[in-house]
Amino acid sequence: VAPMYCTSLGKAILSRMNPSMIEKVIEAGFTKFTPYTITDSNKFRDEIEHIRQLGYAIDNMEHEYGIKCVGVPINNNHNQVVGGISLSGPSLRFSEQQISEYANLLKICSQQIQAHL
Repeated sequence: VAPMYCTSLGKAILSRMNPSMIEKVIEAGFTKFTPYTITDSNKFRDEIEHIRQLGYAIDNMEHEYGIKCVGVPINNNHNQVVGGISLSGPSLRFSEQQISEYANLLKICSQQIQAHL
């Protein structure tokens, strides 16, 4: 099990949660799994805000070296986050362009799932 702060799925879900939940994650502390793990609280807050704006999150080898992930939140019909969906793979297959394409596909999947909730 990976902590929310270093996975695309966890960060995507956190981006839709109450700011107090983000502060609880920060207060619990960060473990540095790789050189890319965000362990600075201000950088983490900035990351979550950036994810809110984009609508998707990236795990840039933050939990496991050589693995990248893209994740999006799933909301219910009350606009409350109830889960998420992500795609993971070798970092060599996750260029900036591919990440953008994967994020767009995941957003479409998320909307389709949300329509059935």
